[in-house]
Amino acid sequence: MQRAKIPILEKMKTIMRWIMVYIAIAGTISFSLFILEEALQTLVFSSWQSISCNKWDTVKEAITLMEETESTMSKINNYAGWINPLSWLSYNAFGKSSRHYNKALKERAIANEPELFTGETITINDSFESYTKENDIFVIKCKNSRIKIHLTNFTESKYVSVTGILQKNKDELFVSSN
Repeated sequence: MQRAKIPILEKMKTIMRWIMVYIAIAGTISFSLFILEEALQTLVFSSWQSISCNKWDTVKEAITLMEETESTMSKINNYAGWINPLSWLSYNAFGKSSRHYNKALKERAIANEPELFTGETITINDSFESYTKENDIFVIKCKNSRIKIHLTNFTESKYVSVTGILQKNKDELFVSSN
C-alpha cells in the first residue's frame, strides 16, 4: 500500500530542499571568507611583533601577504559573496579597513627602513622641510623620511605627495616624479 501524496507537503519538501542548497552554498562562501579574514588578522598580529623588535623585513613580508590575502578575499566576496548580502557588506567593510591598515603599515615600514623598498613603486605623503635646485631638478627633503624627492616642477607648499620608483644613488634614497 502506497501513501497518498499530499500536494502541499510535496511543495514544502521541494522548497526546503532549495533552502538547504542555498544555505550550503552561502555557508561555504561565508566560511571561506571567514578563514581569509582570520588569516589577515593573524598577519596583523604578526606585524605588531615584528615592529616591536624592529624587524622591518618581516613587516614587509607581512605587507605582501596581507595584500595577496585581501585581494583573494575581495575577489571571492565580489564574485560570490552577494549570495549572502549581510556577509557581503561585512566582508566588504573588512576589506576596506584591511587595505587602509596595510597602507599605514607600509608607510611606517618605508619611514623606518626605506631601503627595503628600493626598486618598488611607493607613495610619499609628507610635509617638506627644505628644498634645493640642482640642474633644473628640485630636490625636496621631507620631515618624516630619509627619502628625498626629485621633481622637475615644484610649487612650494606645506605638503608633498609623490608616487614613483624608489631609487638609490650612493647613500641617497630618492623618488622621481613628473
